[in-house]
Amino acid sequence: MSSVCSLVLNSVSSDARVLKQAQSAANDGHSVTIVCIREKPDDCYRETINGGVKIIRCDYLPQTMQDKKLRRLPAPLRKLSGMLAMLLAICQVKPYILHCHDVYTLPLGAVAKTLLRCRLIYDAHEIYEHAAGNNDNHARKFRLVHRAFAGFCDGFVTINSSLAAWYGHHYPALPKAVVVMNATTQQEPIAYDGRLHRAAGLPPEVKILLVQGGLTPHRGLEKVAESSAHLPPEWAVVMMGNGCLRESLSQTAEKLRVNSNLPHAPLVLIPAAPLKELPQWTAGASIGLIPYENTGLNHWFCTPNKLWEYPGAGVPVLASPFPEMKKMITSYGFGWLLDDDWKAAELADQVTKISSNEIVERQNCCKRFVDSENWNKYALRLLALYRQLGA
Repeated sequence: MSSVCSLVLNSVSSDARVLKQAQSAANDGHSVTIVCIREKPDDCYRETINGGVKIIRCDYLPQTMQDKKLRRLPAPLRKLSGMLAMLLAICQVKPYILHCHDVYTLPLGAVAKTLLRCRLIYDAHEIYEHAAGNNDNHARKFRLVHRAFAGFCDGFVTINSSLAAWYGHHYPALPKAVVVMNATTQQEPIAYDGRLHRAAGLPPEVKILLVQGGLTPHRGLEKVAESSAHLPPEWAVVMMGNGCLRESLSQTAEKLRVNSNLPHAPLVLIPAAPLKELPQWTAGASIGLIPYENTGLNHWFCTPNKLWEYPGAGVPVLASPFPEMKKMITSYGFGWLLDDDWKAAELADQVTKISSNEIVERQNCCKRFVDSENWNKYALRLLALYRQLGA
């Protein structure tokens, strides 16, 4: 079998998509290395994880650089030094296939392909030109990168059929897309051990409306926090994750706690769970929430990891009524849809009207969804692409 190198601009420790792909390739007999970056000072430079997947982390961010001279360099030169370190790591691996995750790694992948004559796969997780929070300058930069380097790609992977169609229309130089969705692996039913309730300081009988993932703008989190004040006593909102909104949301949670007459806090924030333990934490929720705002095509067509993580843990989903999520939820019946342009009080009212019997019915549908739409199905598509390219 061949050598496969995945390239990603994060520490990969919490990147479920990249890790699943790498481990599937390793299980298929490939020699797999992930070249990525150190995001925290305690991120190790090299390690080997399950399946024999090797990870090489390079210094890229100033807070992780041990060399003081590098830390003092202007930002463009620091990034250049990080990219050179990653390029050197790729050259040491000498991959047959270089799998570039996200647009940020595509230029480096094209350079590595030119030097090593390897096969290049581009994996677009998002529509970067329309990502929430990006401005016109970002969009222009991403368009330039796609137009400049699409012709270098021997394979193209993305997360759903809507993104496949969008990229095919806007960048016809890309190869035909292979859709590899963000599905979770199948697992045995989880016996919940109470850890989510304990961490949130909630009695075991309280139903949890869970938001897990990045606490970042444009995800409707401020409205969810506001809605927690309108929920009945048997419900509480738990936000499990980290991000730039954590401090302001924590302040909101404290104000709600002080002003509440309930025996428990209506809104609680806890840190992100370790990726390996995530299903055991998620299983404590009664409903998993995906309340994204319609800020552009990237959200409109999204199918985030949590669309599988919730039902994979037996938790029904309440999500924004965007096309791809709506198609999944209505086809398999494992959840409900928010109203267009929903308000905080309307969310609380919708949750309040969901009966315990309805939750049980949707929980049963979760299994049907995961049995049909799981990682095994999409791993086969990825491995078929590797074989098609000669690996």
